[in-house]
Amino acid sequence: MLLSACIIVLLGLMLFNSGIVTSEKMQLQNAADAAVYSVSTIEARDLNFTAYTNRAMIANEVAIGQLVGLMSWAAHFASVGPFMNLYFNPILSALEAGTLGIASFFTVPMRVLIQVLTSVGATIRSGVQAITSPVVPVVAAINKAYSIAQRSFHLVSFMFSVFALDEMLKQNTDGAQLSGFGLVALIGHFVTLYGIPPVDNPFVTSYSQNAVEPEQKAGMERLASIVNASRDPFSMNRYDPVSPFSQGAAGGWSFPLFPPYPLPAIDFTAQIEIPVPSWLGGGSCPDAWNCLFSLSFHFQIAMDRNGGTDLRYVTNGNRQLYNWSAADTTAMNAHIGFDLWVFGAHLLDIAFSGGPPLGIGGAQAGRATGAQRAVVGGVGPDPSMLPDFAGGDVSSEMYGGSPGISSLAWLWTGLPMGVSQSAYTYNIGRGYPGLPRYNDTKPGPDPIDITTGTLGFEAPYLMIGLIKESDNIGHSRSKGRFGLTSEHAADQIGVISKSEVYFSRPNDLSYFARADGKVEYGSGFNPYWQARLVDTTYLDRLSALLIQQRQLYLPSLPLGPVIDDITNLMDLLP
Repeated sequence: MLLSACIIVLLGLMLFNSGIVTSEKMQLQNAADAAVYSVSTIEARDLNFTAYTNRAMIANEVAIGQLVGLMSWAAHFASVGPFMNLYFNPILSALEAGTLGIASFFTVPMRVLIQVLTSVGATIRSGVQAITSPVVPVVAAINKAYSIAQRSFHLVSFMFSVFALDEMLKQNTDGAQLSGFGLVALIGHFVTLYGIPPVDNPFVTSYSQNAVEPEQKAGMERLASIVNASRDPFSMNRYDPVSPFSQGAAGGWSFPLFPPYPLPAIDFTAQIEIPVPSWLGGGSCPDAWNCLFSLSFHFQIAMDRNGGTDLRYVTNGNRQLYNWSAADTTAMNAHIGFDLWVFGAHLLDIAFSGGPPLGIGGAQAGRATGAQRAVVGGVGPDPSMLPDFAGGDVSSEMYGGSPGISSLAWLWTGLPMGVSQSAYTYNIGRGYPGLPRYNDTKPGPDPIDITTGTLGFEAPYLMIGLIKESDNIGHSRSKGRFGLTSEHAADQIGVISKSEVYFSRPNDLSYFARADGKVEYGSGFNPYWQARLVDTTYLDRLSALLIQQRQLYLPSLPLGPVIDDITNLMDLLP
């Protein structure tokens, strides 16, 4: 009985000892889980704040584009009276001289109408300019404040993460500390997240238009494309939902004059095709080799109203400085198209659209002085406001298609000035600093793909290792006859834990789901970032065993000196 009692007591003490170690290990694991989850939660909040501020800055930039578009529209309306005077004044003067004043019953009302249109247009233009000019710098200043708040919150999140890590360790267990492995992994995570010190392709990058690096320019171009895609219909192409001659999504309106409305345009197509089966290589006219002859002709005269507002960069030295510019035109245009194909060869292609302008307007918001001068126009830096067919930088599709539809209006050199000079003259944002500095995540369709990480702790993943010395474990503090000790690896117990910041827009709730049903990926513009714990990989656990627990299951290899060097190095770490 005494012998059995001793065995039972020893077994009880061993069970108690194992329970203490297990409890300590669970508390240490809970502390590690709470620490990484808390830090990832702070980082998710930072990314959501970044997304909200980025969206706010985009909305403000679109508002500036709307103001520039309104100024361009007002300048366009103000030019209608001068254009009518330019065209009709010689005719009215000739009528008055030829009829000895008899035609005054017609010429006088026309002159009054022209004068009224000129005065009303000038008043509207001055009023719009008086309203828009002071608003643009205010909106730009708000964006500057958003930009500063975003970057400040990002940096403060780093300090919050350090405080949260320390607080979680204190609240969940006693005597726990970061291992050398955990410290290296934590530093690696912060470096790859914040890019301090600079590393290639950090998870969060700050982009500025004042930078000259290709990556910075690409980041600003990405923001500019998002802003342009976010424009309202009026800013994009002067979408007109009211006019019966509206061109719908194409923007603007077109009123046919010849053939008279509602007759269609004159279209003619003649084709002669040699029938050849498709399995012998035959095709259909006009670009197939068996198309003997194909001729197409199109003609129409119409009054076209087109315009739009674009965000573009101005090349100044080796920098890209962003500028809002707008243009509006109304012209009496002839639309002519002529195509000739012979045996699938395109021999002749004539396409012309243009005519005398009836109204021209332009406006912009760009810094007008200093090293960051970013105005456009005939006397401004690149890009030129001339269309591409005249050696400029404006494509036919820009500004609501106005350069391609009303080409002569863009080359107008009479009075009033052409679009290029008007855009330079009406600068309602002479101090507009351009696009604000902003933060964004890694570019790509899915920046948080786990296969992109090789070390396990690169952002958005976070991994830490905690250790607790054997002397701080409950059973080791028991002194006396029944005090038992356990042989722990490196005289300590250790754990590792891993978390991630991930993006997930809930599609199962109609309030959050996208209306178009498309999948949304994580970026610095989408605010559905969250935190979660994730499984550690075999590489993570092997690295922890090797470095943190100092164990390597390769006894047959002569690695003793290497292990000793690693042990000595780890002893130098806290």
